[in-house]
Amino acid sequence: MPHLYRNYHEYITKFVQKGGVIEAAPNCSPSQISSSSVGFVIDPVGEVEVLGSYDKFFAHEYVACGYFSPQKSIPNLNLQALCETIGKALFEQGVFGYASIDIISFPDPATKKQDKKDSPSNRIFWAVDLNCYMTTYVASTLFFDFLMRGELDTVSGHYTIPRPAIEEAGTVNTKAQHDDDEENDGDVSEEKEKRCFMYCPFIFHSGLSSIQYKTFFHMCRMKGISYDLESKAGTTFILLDSLQTGVMGVITMGKKFFELIFANQSHLGRYRRNVVKYMNDALNFIMSQAGQTEYRPPDANGDNR
Repeated sequence: MPHLYRNYHEYITKFVQKGGVIEAAPNCSPSQISSSSVGFVIDPVGEVEVLGSYDKFFAHEYVACGYFSPQKSIPNLNLQALCETIGKALFEQGVFGYASIDIISFPDPATKKQDKKDSPSNRIFWAVDLNCYMTTYVASTLFFDFLMRGELDTVSGHYTIPRPAIEEAGTVNTKAQHDDDEENDGDVSEEKEKRCFMYCPFIFHSGLSSIQYKTFFHMCRMKGISYDLESKAGTTFILLDSLQTGVMGVITMGKKFFELIFANQSHLGRYRRNVVKYMNDALNFIMSQAGQTEYRPPDANGDNR
């Protein structure tokens, strides 16, 4: 991890001092590896309920900075079957409550030589971690469900709501308008509409500490950074603490797809265009209100680079 350690000697010194776990990694390019997770809850009688799924995107290698939900990197994954298998095993060990399973997917080495194209059908996945507590992502799915009041398909992970009478742009819905949204209408009824979200749990800007709540949210309204209750799309801010700490979270919600976000993560498939646009607008808004910052993240020794 060159963004944390300057050289191998620095890494191994810290490893010997602190200890650690050496985990196997697929023998392929990091750009071909996608990271996903599935959240679920086990009730006290052993019933398992799927809460949602997501794909991670990374600021640096192995350092996730946000999530897209639902996950798209393993298109044929049966979330219900996966969660029930793991959930029942946990319940037999006396575990219940919130949990999530981390998964990575990558090209199948057995078919890689025959088919050089990295298609979804040629990918396999490993379960690499289990979190037996409510993670920030699981909490965000509950928040998303509270705002949407829709329905989760526990097998595919798709989330749908009754089709709003008013489109996000403020125009009346017509069938012709939805014919273009092929992926949205391909596997749901005309009365329903898919929703997804993008979540950045921790955004730090030192300039936020000088802004008051009233001023911040007044400017949000002035600049159109908001969540529309009718179309059920837009931006919400999660105040983890007071603005004086300079830290907040952002969730953006919408329905349309975006063809390709990151050139080195093409296997993640298609994501919602307006979700990414909402997030980009929100981050630009924060920068315009809080100003430029000279902050540099510390390395593994706590020193600023």
